[in-house]
Amino acid sequence: MPAYNCGSEIDPFLAYGLTVSFYRVDRQAKLDMDDLRRRVTGRTRCVYVTHYFGWPQPVETLVEFCRSRGIRVIEDCALSLFSDPQGHPLGRLGDAVIYSFPKSLAVPDGGALTVPADEAWEGDLGQKPLLRSTANAMLPLVKRSVLRLCDRVGVYRLLPEQAVRSRGARSQEALLTSAGLPEMPASYYYDRAIENLTASRVTRCLLRRTRRETVIRRRRANYAMLCDALQEAGDVRPLYPELPAGVCPLCLPVAMSDREAVCRRLNEMGIGAISWWAGYHRAFDWADHPEARWLKDSVLALPIHQQLGEIEMRHITAALRRALPGHRRAHTGTFA
Repeated sequence: MPAYNCGSEIDPFLAYGLTVSFYRVDRQAKLDMDDLRRRVTGRTRCVYVTHYFGWPQPVETLVEFCRSRGIRVIEDCALSLFSDPQGHPLGRLGDAVIYSFPKSLAVPDGGALTVPADEAWEGDLGQKPLLRSTANAMLPLVKRSVLRLCDRVGVYRLLPEQAVRSRGARSQEALLTSAGLPEMPASYYYDRAIENLTASRVTRCLLRRTRRETVIRRRRANYAMLCDALQEAGDVRPLYPELPAGVCPLCLPVAMSDREAVCRRLNEMGIGAISWWAGYHRAFDWADHPEARWLKDSVLALPIHQQLGEIEMRHITAALRRALPGHRRAHTGTFA
């Protein structure tokens, strides 16, 4: 598996008794094929590859290498819904492919697992989530819609700070792993109770109304606008300065030295920035993977989702500049 990971994708493998080892990714989260080749052994049965933030990995090279050795490939497209670089959708080559809907769309739950048509499938996904769980997952989506309405009618600035504040930053200090790293949230560890859950009716209904082309167009436009605006933003470096054709970006990932403080200030201004994958799985120490540690400790995800327009993107840029060290904190602007 790639050393740069959330941690939640590792735990199902461990829960079923499999041994997991990491391969290197560089500071742009691109897999290192030379390192991967060295780490593959006669006991390797599967290689897991993640397409980060909508950007493709060199999966053709990886699949060719793995199939020549009888190794399965799992493509993680959870962060890359709708990306189709070079006119081919991501996920077309893997032996199994994973997608997530809530990461890219305003839905409360749901995902997809695809396998080749000739593969036997023995899973049971007939259990829908409890209505209470769906309602809880809907609350942030409803709040966002209400705040956007308040902005349109001109009362957003009158709202108390607590109502505006985003939940993007963790509200309490993380526990430490045995390696002395901040541990990922407890909810990221695998829960077998949700194994057989399928998407709720709410998600299915919203998916049918989703316009893929609109999502792609707006995300790309927002990414390009925000990325261009950040050229003068000091200690902020976009992980991907270029936006290739076919990429549908999940967010604008930027690297910075004072990420946690900046994220907290942005959240207080109503910006849903996230300290991306800040915690570590307790079973690993990452000592051999400094690039992955740098990514986990430095990357801030800025919102560019399809419900944002030009005004909101300008506000995010201004808020980020105010949130950087040396600028005073503020509670003004529009909701994003």
